Amino acid sequence: PMGEWDPCPIVQLFHLLSSKLSHLASNYSCCVNYSLTLPTFLLPLKSVRSGDDDAINQGKHMLEQMIKESHCKPTSANFNILLNAILKSKSEHKLEEAEKLMTRMQQIGGDASSDSASFNMFISALPRSNKPDAAEKAVDYLRSMFRLYKNDRYQKAKPDSFIFNCIVNLLARTQQECAYELIQRTLSAMQA
Repeated sequence: PMGEWDPCPIVQLFHLLSSKLSHLASNYSCCVNYSLTLPTFLLPLKSVRSGDDDAINQGKHMLEQMIKESHCKPTSANFNILLNAILKSKSEHKLEEAEKLMTRMQQIGGDASSDSASFNMFISALPRSNKPDAAEKAVDYLRSMFRLYKNDRYQKAKPDSFIFNCIVNLLARTQQECAYELIQRTLSAMQA
């Protein structure tokens, strides 16, 4: 139907151009091609808002292609485009999918590791999930950020005020006895 966005011709064109021009392209321009093409699949709001699984699956496929190619590794920015689309989808399993993607990012490591934007997106999605363990999961992810930032010296995972605000708000809404103590610890960590 008129007005619907179909990513398939773009995918086909990209793969055709990649295969025909790969011997001419430098490593840098190949990475640029992937970086420019991935948002093409995932950013149209109509596609993301409607929970378009096809666009998300195309994005996953493209990231896997990038991972397989030795001269062009994805970065957290590439993964974050897909992470954002997953978290905005209407899927009942979007948190699980997002967690799998963040785990994959950590497995790849380097520039593909989860950064503060990744954590921000995931942690801010937790309160909307209405999951009973959302507060614990948020605190666990904050701990992961601290480990990456302090122990691994990964500067891109430095917790920011947005993360702390999300977690404090989430904890404040819980009915758990430990919430007050966790809020105090979180506030102390902010000052450190």
